[in-house]
Amino acid sequence: DLFAALARALDRMEDRLLHLGTSGPKTAVFDLDNTLLLGDIGDAVFVRLLLEHHDIDFSWAQYHELRRIDQPSAFQHVVSAMQGLLRETIEKATLSMLAPHATDLRIDGDLIPVPRPHPVMRAFIRLLHWRGYRTLVVSASNQISVRIVARECFGIPETDAFGITPVCTPDGQLTGRLHLPLPVGNGKVDVIRNVLGTTAPLIAAGDSVLDLPMLRLCHSNGLVIWAGTDAAEMPDAFPFMVATQLR
Repeated sequence: DLFAALARALDRMEDRLLHLGTSGPKTAVFDLDNTLLLGDIGDAVFVRLLLEHHDIDFSWAQYHELRRIDQPSAFQHVVSAMQGLLRETIEKATLSMLAPHATDLRIDGDLIPVPRPHPVMRAFIRLLHWRGYRTLVVSASNQISVRIVARECFGIPETDAFGITPVCTPDGQLTGRLHLPLPVGNGKVDVIRNVLGTTAPLIAAGDSVLDLPMLRLCHSNGLVIWAGTDAAEMPDAFPFMVATQLR
């Protein structure tokens, strides 16, 4: 099965590195939405806030259209549009989407699935932790939600989970401004470099072309995990890669 395939790939990687005499920190970097999660926590929280009629000057239709033509800008704008909301409001919306009784959302005729942890990837994260790996999550969703999901669903410390980070006032109100770097595309590389320096992660996982810069950071003899569902986007430049969702 898939977990067995990932475990075997991990064993082969460790044997390969041992044979080469390679040593160093055991680190892994993961995208969140549609990689560790089945679904998108950023989209789900945004829709939840819209359906709760919070004052957000950015509609689902506008987001959907901007994402069609410029994904990085759409991801940034959906976080900056939360200007004026409290951090606590984002936290509550996130936890509501993770609750066992949470149901899929509908807006403007679109169905937004409730994000759930990919059971195999969650088991793989546990295996990595058991073997002493430090796991980082780097996502284009808002950091408030990303850190909650990392902690609650995968046992990853919030300090090792990164998303698009809103600048907040001392009382926790979002200002509409964003901290840099923005973890989208090449920005994910900047985030990882800020944490790991020049250390190459031994494992990297993602599901879209925007994750390719992060995947290219992986050690040349490391393990790349591709979680994408579009065969046309599947990368072919990594010598050691496992596809988790392509069929």
